[in-house]
Amino acid sequence: MTSSIMSAKTTKLTFKSAYEDLEALTKEFERGDLDLEEALKKFECGLELAEYCTKQISEMKSRVVEIKRKFKQPLPDDGNDTIDNAV
Repeated sequence: MTSSIMSAKTTKLTFKSAYEDLEALTKEFERGDLDLEEALKKFECGLELAEYCTKQISEMKSRVVEIKRKFKQPLPDDGNDTIDNAV
């Protein structure tokens, strides 16, 4: 287990490290050799990492919208709340 998994609550993560740790946790679960107590702790950590990644993606999407507005770039106006087509 990497150090950023162990200290997800206390260390400022990067998106890359959090995503890599989430992938590592997924592989551990796929192997299926975790005991119940260890699995529960890793499950909780995985949810924290997933929440962190989701928040980072949302913040980056908002920043892209701000940058596009600053430079008067067209934004999607299809009524959808996502900016996936704008980037």
